[in-house]
Amino acid sequence: MASEIQKLQEYQAAYASTPGWFNQTSIGIWDTLLSFQTKSKICGDLLEIGVWQGKSAFLQMLHTRSNESCVFIEPYLNEAAKTAIESSNRVCRCEFYPIKSSDFVYTPRYATSDKTFRWLHIDGDHSAAAVLGDLELSNKLLGPDGIICVDDFFSLQHPQVTTAVLKYLADHTDELTLALCGFNKAYICRTSAYPLYLKFVEETLIDELAHRQLENLDLCKTSEISDLGCLQGYLLLDANFSSTHPNWHRRMGRIVRLLLNYAEPAQ
Repeated sequence: MASEIQKLQEYQAAYASTPGWFNQTSIGIWDTLLSFQTKSKICGDLLEIGVWQGKSAFLQMLHTRSNESCVFIEPYLNEAAKTAIESSNRVCRCEFYPIKSSDFVYTPRYATSDKTFRWLHIDGDHSAAAVLGDLELSNKLLGPDGIICVDDFFSLQHPQVTTAVLKYLADHTDELTLALCGFNKAYICRTSAYPLYLKFVEETLIDELAHRQLENLDLCKTSEISDLGCLQGYLLLDANFSSTHPNWHRRMGRIVRLLLNYAEPAQ
C-alpha cells in the first residue's frame, strides 16, 4: 500500500503548502481516483481549466504518465507557477494555453482531442454560462472511462455552479452521470462507465481513503439509483453528519449510510 500512495506523499511533501482552496479530503479523493485509473489501465491526457498557483495541477502532473499530456487552460497564469508546474514532472508533456476556456475550441489541440482525456478539472469562471460551456467542452474531450471533476459543486457561495451542473447532466443523461460528490466537488463519468466507478465507490473508496489517513467519512445516497439519473451518485461527507431517517447497510465490511428520504438535521 505504501507504494500506492507514494505520489500523494510526494505531493504532500513538496506542494501541499501551495496557496489555494484544494482541501485535504479532496486531495485524497483525487489521489484515490487517479490511482484507480492507473490500476485499471485507463489511459488518456489530463486537463485543468483554472490553474491559479497550481495547487491541484501539481497532483495531476504527478499522476500523468510518460505517454500522456497535461493541458492547462488559464488566461492569468504567472510565470513562476508555470515553471513550478513544468518542473514537477519531467517525463510527461505539459501544455499551457493562456486563453479563456471558451477559446480552446479554436486551437489545433482541440481538433485532435476528441474523447482522448481521462481526467478533466473544471475550476475556472464560476458563472453558470461558463460552467455550462466548460461542461460542453469537457463532454467533447472526455474518454470512455474518464472523469470530469467540477469545483464548488454544492458550495453555498456558488449556487449557480450546482444549478449549471445539474441542468447539464439532466440534458445529457445518456452521456454523463454523476458518480460521486462531496467536499465541494462533483465527479462525473460517462454513463457507460458508471458501473465501473459505482463498484469502486461502494466497495473500495472508503478503505482507500482510510489508507490515506482520511477517516471518519461516510457514503450516503439520498434516493434510489433509478431516481433522476443526473443525480444518482454517492455523496461523501463527514461521518458526524446525522439524519432522522438512516437506513444502514453493510458493504465489504464498511458501513455505508443510505439516506432514502430527505436529509434532515437531528432534532
